[in-house]
Amino acid sequence: MSFTGHAVLATRLTASACADLDLDGFGSALSPTVLQRMAGPGGRIGVTDVTLAAYGIGGGRLRERTDLDDHPRVQHAHALRQQVRVHGDERGVVTLARGLVGRDELSVELAPEMQGRGAGRALIRDALTLVPAGQTVFAAVTGKRAVAARIPRCRLSPARQRGDRQRWVSRQQRRLGWRPAVPGAVNQPRPGAPA
Repeated sequence: MSFTGHAVLATRLTASACADLDLDGFGSALSPTVLQRMAGPGGRIGVTDVTLAAYGIGGGRLRERTDLDDHPRVQHAHALRQQVRVHGDERGVVTLARGLVGRDELSVELAPEMQGRGAGRALIRDALTLVPAGQTVFAAVTGKRAVAARIPRCRLSPARQRGDRQRWVSRQQRRLGWRPAVPGAVNQPRPGAPA
């Protein structure tokens, strides 16, 4: 994972096996040479995604779907993640699962006929009701997707790391006076902030 000014590599390789790669925190961790070394012979290299994070809001508005095992989004989730749960409605499909290092991950695919109507934002907001209030959930979004530009309106924002703790707050939450949640706590507005 690359952050501003530093990167974290999760690999079975030793530090000495990576010493010749000239790693830095300014993009080299995502260079083709590094990715090929990390993948190993015959390894698979996917796309570089932006990792977004949001807090669940609880309430569970979407119904669980057991009829979508053949859907490409569901098959993709099963290939990459564990404990995949599938939800959705006429707007599209949502998967919630355990992903990288056991974190909760969300993926969404909007039905083609629903695009351009705000249904994607509404579906993501409803997906966040499936996650307990205050619990962090992640979404990996390919940077070139146009939808990625609209995600901040849906409470998802780029994951950032500060010091040894990670905290995520969307622009909308900051504008409304929300502060970063303490792990295990529900976001609360600052005193005097609009509700």
